[in-house]
Amino acid sequence: MRKRQIQTVAAEDYLTVSDESAQRLLEQAERTAVVKAALDGLEAQTREVFLRYYYYNQPIREIALGTCLSETAVKSRLLRGRKKLKEQLTEGGYLCED
Repeated sequence: MRKRQIQTVAAEDYLTVSDESAQRLLEQAERTAVVKAALDGLEAQTREVFLRYYYYNQPIREIALGTCLSETAVKSRLLRGRKKLKEQLTEGGYLCED
């Protein structure tokens, strides 16, 4: 083993995850993938507005300045984006709550 430089790891050094935790992690990864796919289905500028508002917590005014849109246009894109995401998720069999 020394010649081959094989390193062994003690059993207690392995990360153990319970079945329940593993299931939650798997479900979370699946939800993330589904939402990402739905976001990818949005028009580019709507997706940018949506991500800036919901993921980066930018205020509408800042988004409007950064995208050269009016604040009303930003609000409209957010509304249309939410509707489109809801449609896509509902069609995919995922229950959407308002």
